[in-house]
Amino acid sequence: MLHLPPIEQRQSWTFRTWGFILSIFAYLALSALAGAVLWIAPHFVRRPGGGLTACKSNLKNMATILEMYASDFGGHYPQRLACMVPVYLKQIPTCPAAQHETYTYQSRQKPDSFSLTCAGDNHHDFYARIFPGKSSHNYPSYSAERGFADHP
Repeated sequence: MLHLPPIEQRQSWTFRTWGFILSIFAYLALSALAGAVLWIAPHFVRRPGGGLTACKSNLKNMATILEMYASDFGGHYPQRLACMVPVYLKQIPTCPAAQHETYTYQSRQKPDSFSLTCAGDNHHDFYARIFPGKSSHNYPSYSAERGFADHP
C-alpha cells in the first residue's frame, strides 16, 4: 500500500511548476509541427521535370488513341489530329512546359505509320542537366515503328 504524508506536509505544485510543464508541452508541440512541415514541404516544390513527365504522358495517351483510331478504321491513321476531336479526344492536349499546342503529327501510308513530337526546345532546361551538350530539339517523341523516344 502506498503511504503518503499528510496533506499539510505535501509540497503543492506552484504556478512556476505548471509553467515549466506547459512550456515543455508547447516545445514538444511546436517541434512536432515543425517536423511535419519539413516532412511535407518538399512535396509542394515544383520540380523542373514535372512538365516533361506530363508531356510524355500526353504523347503516350495520344499514341494509344491513334492506335484505337487505326483499329476502328482498318489500320489507317487519321490525316490530322483534329480528326480525332471530339470522338476520341475532347481536345488536343498542350505541352505543359510550353503552355501552348506544340505537338506535331505526321501520318504515312503504305505502310501505315505515324509520328508524334513535342516540337521545339520546350524541355531544354531539364535535358541540359541530364544530357549536357546534346540537343533536346523535338524531344520527347513517339513513332509507330520505334515507339517512345524520351531523350536525345
